Amino acid sequence: MEKTIFISYPRANRADLQQLVDHLEEMGCRPWFDASLHGGQDWWQEILLQIRNCDVFISIVSEAGLNSVACAREFEWAETLGKPVLPVATEPVPAGLNRRLISKHIVDYSVPADRDKAARKLAAALLTLPAPQPLADPLPTPPAAPLSYLTDLDERVSSPNPLSQKKQREVVDSLEPALRSVDPDERRGGRRILERFAIRGDLFADVDRRIQELKRLSAEPALGQSAHKGLLKDTPDSAPPADSDDQRKEASDREVQCFRQSNLAVPAIVTAVAAITGAIPPLTTLSTNYAYPPGVWYFQDISRILVGVTFCLLALKAECFSSKLLMTIGYLMLPIAILQTIDHVVAAARRLSHDQVYQLATVYAYPALLALASMVAITFGWLVLRGERLAWAVILAAWGGCGLVMTVLSYMARRHSEVPPIADSFLVLQNFVLLAVAILMFRESRASLRQLGATGYGKLFSTGRAADEQDAAAVNATASERG
Repeated sequence: MEKTIFISYPRANRADLQQLVDHLEEMGCRPWFDASLHGGQDWWQEILLQIRNCDVFISIVSEAGLNSVACAREFEWAETLGKPVLPVATEPVPAGLNRRLISKHIVDYSVPADRDKAARKLAAALLTLPAPQPLADPLPTPPAAPLSYLTDLDERVSSPNPLSQKKQREVVDSLEPALRSVDPDERRGGRRILERFAIRGDLFADVDRRIQELKRLSAEPALGQSAHKGLLKDTPDSAPPADSDDQRKEASDREVQCFRQSNLAVPAIVTAVAAITGAIPPLTTLSTNYAYPPGVWYFQDISRILVGVTFCLLALKAECFSSKLLMTIGYLMLPIAILQTIDHVVAAARRLSHDQVYQLATVYAYPALLALASMVAITFGWLVLRGERLAWAVILAAWGGCGLVMTVLSYMARRHSEVPPIADSFLVLQNFVLLAVAILMFRESRASLRQLGATGYGKLFSTGRAADEQDAAAVNATASERG
C-alpha cells in the first residue's frame, strides 16, 4: 500500500502523532507532516503543495483540532482538491463536529493501549478509500495563510515609525478577537503582540487604557469565539453582548483623553507669558494709584491673544487625538480674544462717534465677550478633567470661573464709568490662577513623559537586540504553531 499521506494535526496532539506515523510507515505508506517547517508564507506554500500531492488526507480529530485555524484551512483545501479524507480521533470524539466529518468513518485512535488494534482498522479504512480526483486546471484559489494577520500586526507594532491614533485603534480592534479566540495559537500570538504594543512610547491615552483591558481579558479563559469563520465546528458564534451603560460612557470618555501622554511644554510656556503679561496692567494701576499711562492696558490685549493661542495649541493636540468636541471648543478662544482686543482698541481710541454704538461696544460687548471666553475655559477644563483627571484642568476651569466674576465687575465698572479697586485686585488674582495652570500643565506633562521614557521606548531599547530578535522569531513562529 504505497500512499502519500498528509497528516493535519494541532500541536497539542503532537505526542500522539509519532505512533500514528510509525503505524503508517509499517503499512508501506509515506506519511508527511510539518515537523520541520517554520512560520511564514513559504511554510504555508509548502503545506498547500504537500496537500496537493498527497493521496490521502488524514485529519486529527480532537478539541484542539476543532479550534485550530490552520487545521480548518488545510481540511478545506483538501476537500476543494477532491482528496480522500480520513478522520482519526486521538481523543474521545468531541461534540460539535462538522457535518463533513460526521459523515465519514472516524478511526478511533484515542486509547493508547488499543492503538495496535486501531492500526488494523486504519489500514482497512485506507484500503476502502477512493482514489484522489484529478486536479483541476487551473487550480482553485488556495486559502490564505492562517494567522497571517498577526504577522502583519506584529510588523506594525514593531515598527519604529510613529503610529497615528487611528492606526493604534485599528491594531487594538484587530487584537481583541485574537485574544478571545478558541484557537490557542491565535491567543498566544495575540498576547505576544499585545505585550510588544504595550511598550511603545507613542501610545495615546485611550489606546493605552484599552491595552490594559485586553491584558486582563487575555488572562481569562477563552470565550469560545474566533476571529475566523469556516472552522470545523458547525455551531454558530454567539452574539456579542450588548454594551452596558458603563461601557458606553467609557467609550465616550476615550474621546477626551488627549493630554496624558502629550508634551504640553509649549502651551505651558505661552500660558505663563500670558499670565505675567496680563498681570502687568492691574498691578501698575494699583501701584500708581491709577496714575498710569493708558497704553499699559495693551498688555492685557497681548495676554488675551496669548491665551487664545494656548487654547489653539491644546485644540491642535485634541485634533491629533480625534477629539472633535475639545478641538471645536479650544479653537473658539482665539477669535473671542481677537474680538476683545478689537473692542478694547476701538474703545480706547474712541473712533466711534455715535453714542449708542459706542455704549454698545464698551458697556455690553466687552462683558459679553468676557463671559463667553470664561464659559469656553470652564467647558474645556471640565472636558479634560472628565477624561483624564488632570490638576491643571481643574485650575483652568477655576480660571474661567474667575472670568465670570470679572464679567460682573467689568460690567459694573463700565456702566458707572469707574473701575473699583476690587476689580483690578481680582484681575491680578485671575492671572495668578492662570500662572498656576501653566506651572501644573508643565509639571504634569514632564512627569508623564518621563514615566513613558522609563516604561516605553526606553524599556523597548533596554531589552537588547537579542531579546528583540527572540520576540520577533516567537511571533513569526506563531503561524506554524498548530492549534
